[in-house]
Amino acid sequence: MKKIYYFLVAIMAVSCSETSTDNVSKVTNYPLMTLNGERTVVLNQGDTYTELGAVSMAGTEELPVTITGTVNTSTPNVYKLTYTSVNVDGFSATLTRAIVVLSTAPSAIDLQGTFARNGTNLNNVTKLGDRKYICDNATGFTNGSPDNLTLIFYNVDDTKIYAPYQENASSTGISAESNVGTIADKDHFSWVIYASAVFGTATRNFTRI
Repeated sequence: MKKIYYFLVAIMAVSCSETSTDNVSKVTNYPLMTLNGERTVVLNQGDTYTELGAVSMAGTEELPVTITGTVNTSTPNVYKLTYTSVNVDGFSATLTRAIVVLSTAPSAIDLQGTFARNGTNLNNVTKLGDRKYICDNATGFTNGSPDNLTLIFYNVDDTKIYAPYQENASSTGISAESNVGTIADKDHFSWVIYASAVFGTATRNFTRI
């Protein structure tokens, strides 16, 4: 079972600190959470989703983890589960898992080809499977920029499109994921890209050329 480790960013990579009030010192152990299994789970419609949970530690103490959100594998969509734990001092850690449920109907829309944003910024899409693709310029940024994002994405049900979180999606080390975007037809799609640097959250509209 693969374990992915994430750390509470706000703690600036330290798991404990010493605070002092009226000359009384106290050590705070911040929650460090481990997500069991993958951050992104891809299922076909009707498959069974098995929850693997997460483990949260504050020093040597294991903390309870609360999971919020639901998954309905009978309906193609992107479902998000949130895992939260809180230490005795009220400091919290949160992780998220995406469950992508793909339609089992053969896709009627093939998105392979070259798309453009603003008529000039090219995004080349390559088909990896019936509903799985990879693109080389997910934001429709300047052609040839080292910041261009290469993302694997999914055609969920011929109306919804989603690129799960991917680290180092650019040669400059930018990580990114998309919202659940919209497929208008085989020649048009749009989405918002949430990137760790450079890019804002404007809607990116693409047209086949």
